[in-house]
Amino acid sequence: FRAARKVYCAENDARLVVLPGRYKNPTSVWTAGQEHDEWWAPELAPFLFGGRMRIGKLTVVGDISIQPTAIRPLSGMEKFAADGSAVFGHTKIQLQTIAAAERYYPRILTTTGAITVPNYTRSKAGMRGEIHHTIGACVVERDPQLFHLRQIIAAPDGTFTDLDREYTPEGSRQAPRALALILGDVHVDKLDPEVEAATLRRPDSIAAVLDPEMIVYHDVLDFDARNHHSIAHFPNRYARATGRANDSVEAEVMRAVAFVDATPPSSLPIVVRSNHDAAYDRWLNTADWKSDPVNARFFVETWKAVLDEYEATGEWPDAFALLYKLRGAGRGRFLRLDEALQVGGVHLGFHGHTGLNGARGNVLAYSKLGARVVIGHAHAPEILDDAYQVGVSGALAMGYNALPSSWLPSHCVLYASGARTLVNVIRGQWRRSA
Repeated sequence: FRAARKVYCAENDARLVVLPGRYKNPTSVWTAGQEHDEWWAPELAPFLFGGRMRIGKLTVVGDISIQPTAIRPLSGMEKFAADGSAVFGHTKIQLQTIAAAERYYPRILTTTGAITVPNYTRSKAGMRGEIHHTIGACVVERDPQLFHLRQIIAAPDGTFTDLDREYTPEGSRQAPRALALILGDVHVDKLDPEVEAATLRRPDSIAAVLDPEMIVYHDVLDFDARNHHSIAHFPNRYARATGRANDSVEAEVMRAVAFVDATPPSSLPIVVRSNHDAAYDRWLNTADWKSDPVNARFFVETWKAVLDEYEATGEWPDAFALLYKLRGAGRGRFLRLDEALQVGGVHLGFHGHTGLNGARGNVLAYSKLGARVVIGHAHAPEILDDAYQVGVSGALAMGYNALPSSWLPSHCVLYASGARTLVNVIRGQWRRSA
């Protein structure tokens, strides 16, 4: 991995920074004579950094040693990011966004991973540290006032992938196709056009560069036209009644169908069963079509289609999946709520709104599964143990998330090696411009 990183730095004009840390069994004897007896591998000496470095609004923090056995190494570290972001050295990869006073610039805390082989005590704390010990690093690109941040995870032979290049001790080569690109929650009627373009539509988009085998979508529908959270809100109703906002459920559903069918042709669209998509079913089960003339015909037509499907199959269909089946191009695969999808050893079929044993979901709950997983739902990217959480592709202001906010346009790339990284879209850019 050290040799492969040298190749990476040479080819990308990058500076290698190694943040020193130490691990000592707390039960062992520490004498005053050992106070200055610390040492690190001499081949890393030219790269050791024990101070603080600013890269735009990001601070590299090298003067704080976090115990390698820390379960949550970023706990309580928000202050060191000031009004920006921060990178800390630690053997475990963790990432979280923290609330910011403005919407369009991220505040991210992240750790680096390690270049050190694991060497822990046979204690509970030591074994917990070892199981999450990750040979990896954090890439920070400056462009020119922004920064782009990604994770690189080493394979057992030390090679690693960063975007479309695979790095080895001997050199680099074109990486194989990514297995999957998992988008931050879509919310089609509130989709950010810059995020959509940078992710899917531009010639230099993430999808065009990585050519993933599948693109996985969460919360494709927003269901803003008749969302149960806002249906009784008078300003919302007034805006629709006066033509200032969409009042047609059918029009919104068909825009979502069209979005799925507009997936780049070489990638399979996968739609994960999500809570905003399920709002369509909730509307069908709770609304009175006679009191909603604008949507009455579509309401009745949908119920007829649902009943026909039930009579034919004996199973109640998901409304959005059924409408896509009837009116879409047939490219998309819609997952049921409990349908598993495992790709490259990573579970991609959970949205994240449901947790363990029927509780509400969050990344902490999914980190306890003992399995590698990618979820959505929270709109704030996060890495916690084996759980990765994507951000949002929709607008950063949706009317119900007042500032301060930790939302961020962020996707997850699943490489052919099975390694994952989060890729953020900041003001229409997802990597350093050429």
